[in-house]
Amino acid sequence: MVKGNPKWLKSMIMPYNNLDENEFEDALGELMELNRIFKFTHNNESYFYIPKFNVYQRIDKPSIQRNPAPPEQLVKHSENTQRIIPDETETEVKQKQK
Repeated sequence: MVKGNPKWLKSMIMPYNNLDENEFEDALGELMELNRIFKFTHNNESYFYIPKFNVYQRIDKPSIQRNPAPPEQLVKHSENTQRIIPDETETEVKQKQK
C-alpha cells in the first residue's frame, strides 16, 4: 500500500520527470481502469493497493508496515480481476510459442 495522494506519489517515484500533475493523475486512472492498482480510503486518507507489488519487487530489508492493509473484499476483488488481464503482452506470448 502507498499513500493515495497523486502529487506526493509523483514526487516519490518520478521527482525529476516533467510530467505534469494532470498527466500523472490520468496515468493513475488508466492503471485503475486496468485493475493494476486499486484506490481505497482508511480514516479519511486515500491509499493505493498494488496487488502484484511483491511479485515484481524484492525488498531485502522490509520496514514495519506504516500504511493500513486494504479491505479484504478489495483484495479478493483484485485477485479475481487480475486474471482478466494477462501479465504478458500478446507479443511476448507469441515469442514463447515459437
